[in-house]
Amino acid sequence: LALHPSGEKFLSSSASTDKSVFMNCIDKKKSEVTSELVFRHDDAVRSVAFSHDGIFFLSGSLDKSMNLYRTDDNSFKTNNFEDTVSCVAFSPDDKKILCGLLQGEVHLFSRENFDQNIRKIRVMNKEVRSLGFHSDGSKIFFSTMAGKIYCFEAEPYEKTIQYKKHSQTIRSFSLSPDGTKLVSVSDDKKIMITDLR
Repeated sequence: LALHPSGEKFLSSSASTDKSVFMNCIDKKKSEVTSELVFRHDDAVRSVAFSHDGIFFLSGSLDKSMNLYRTDDNSFKTNNFEDTVSCVAFSPDDKKILCGLLQGEVHLFSRENFDQNIRKIRVMNKEVRSLGFHSDGSKIFFSTMAGKIYCFEAEPYEKTIQYKKHSQTIRSFSLSPDGTKLVSVSDDKKIMITDLR
């Protein structure tokens, strides 16, 4: 799921056989939600994300593709990879895009030049499960099946620190708005808070 910045609609994707991304509009007066199919992948969808301005959204799939969809004119671009796209994210200014692959790679793109890879970070034999930018855009974070969270400087893309917080796969994490804390959830049945200061 991904909530639109307006709070009036959200994206939902299916990991089942329908391979679809839906836009769901919330009618607060009627307490109803209406759904519209906006895109269908060739395999299950693993991740969706809205841009902070609400104009764009990303979807990543088992079909080894990431789509950048523009909501105001219904246009989209596709980027293809050699492995499953497990997670996607926008930078705080929406100018950059992160894409994580199960084979252990994180790719950084410019939104304007969606087909040009700015940077590739390789984590040997570690499936990337979740990723995101620091609130000021200065750092990139991503988690792996090994229970670790990696932090890289966004420029010049140097690794700054590695957090070993869980004993099993980290399924998801979220950064606080001020960028000082990180909350992670794992297959080890723990929710952990990391102080990043």
